[in-house]
Amino acid sequence: MKDSFNLLTLLLLTCFLFLSSCNSPKIRSYTIPKEAIPALQTAQPQHQHLSWDTPDDWLEKPASGMRLGSYYISNYYGVADMSIVSLSGMDGGLIANLNRWRGQLHLNPVDQSDLPNFHSKRQINGLAFDYFKLTSDTILANKKENSSMIVAMLKYKEHHYFFKATGEKSMIEKIEPSFLTFLESIKLK
Repeated sequence: MKDSFNLLTLLLLTCFLFLSSCNSPKIRSYTIPKEAIPALQTAQPQHQHLSWDTPDDWLEKPASGMRLGSYYISNYYGVADMSIVSLSGMDGGLIANLNRWRGQLHLNPVDQSDLPNFHSKRQINGLAFDYFKLTSDTILANKKENSSMIVAMLKYKEHHYFFKATGEKSMIEKIEPSFLTFLESIKLK
């Protein structure tokens, strides 16, 4: 009995000391003003033979590999990747390029007779572009809907310039007007 009394006393004393020594700090909250993010400089990107104006809602990414320019476009409809690539020569012609892009969307190759279904010529600010619109037949990995791409190809001197936006179908449909405005800003040197 004495042992249980001593155990009970020890337990009560421990609880008392624990509870009385626990002075929890008061919780304080602070309101800190949001730091202003400096506006991105929208310098006009340039290349040896051309320059362009970047739409305000396109976020420039570092150009890498073959890319002269690289942009991330994001809005309510999703995200798109915009690339600007320059290649010497033609790399096989229109149908070879079309089939390369179709392969990127997991579409089967087509032959020359199918070219008009995906290709048109566009005159924009006096420049002749080959213009392509493609949409995948299935929903690709990590996507909510079918993927699409629009590509404008411009030949100037010994180079072919490729302006390509890829993303989900609804996103590409929404950014096509700004893509065309972008093409209007291209200036040759």
